[in-house]
Amino acid sequence: MPTVVLMDVSLSMTRPVSLDGSEEFQRKNLAVHGLNMLFEHMASNYRLEFTALMAFSSLWELLVPFTRDYNALQDALSNLEDYDKTCLELALQGVSSVVQQEWGSACPCQLQMTDTMDNLEELLRLSGGDGQIFTVDGLLCMKSVQAMMLIDRAYSPFHAVLHCGNLSSDVQVFPRPEPVVVDEEVEPIPRAVSTDLEIVGFIEIADISSPPVISRHLVLPIAVNKGWFCCSS
Repeated sequence: MPTVVLMDVSLSMTRPVSLDGSEEFQRKNLAVHGLNMLFEHMASNYRLEFTALMAFSSLWELLVPFTRDYNALQDALSNLEDYDKTCLELALQGVSSVVQQEWGSACPCQLQMTDTMDNLEELLRLSGGDGQIFTVDGLLCMKSVQAMMLIDRAYSPFHAVLHCGNLSSDVQVFPRPEPVVVDEEVEPIPRAVSTDLEIVGFIEIADISSPPVISRHLVLPIAVNKGWFCCSS
């Protein structure tokens, strides 16, 4: 699922934060630190994710279009400029425009936003409540920002074991399969993909054309040994 990172570069982000009597940092510096952690994690564990970086104040700007080049994303973070007041409405319109231009209106997209506004809960409620807001616990500092990011919750790889007869291999399923609820059932319950995957047969792609699916995923080998498969014990 593509990700848009929306960075607040308004004057409110230049407010100083004193860190244990050491040199002062701006709120923007803390946000950049947290986003650098996110990009480093994604580069190591979620490399196939397409990510775009946008900045906003009273206007919005696409700094880095959707890419898998996390060095480019980090470089853009180090060259942010400060602008005027915050206008979240225009920024979200910009996100909608960028996503629809690249992926169309049917593709879901994750939005990671750094912002100092207090009305995000109301915004989340109006959008249907499908999202989460994380805030800093305690003093605003580097460690509290690191704890707030909760990177593993949103971008943890889905590891599984793929079986084919007597052979097996460690694999990663990308993007991570999410639980689904089958509405047609009498008592709908969430159904999740097992971490044990089994190949039960093969079929020509021409015979099934374009089958209806809930989601599509890549099954990628994890390089433990040189070969794709190893004999199971």
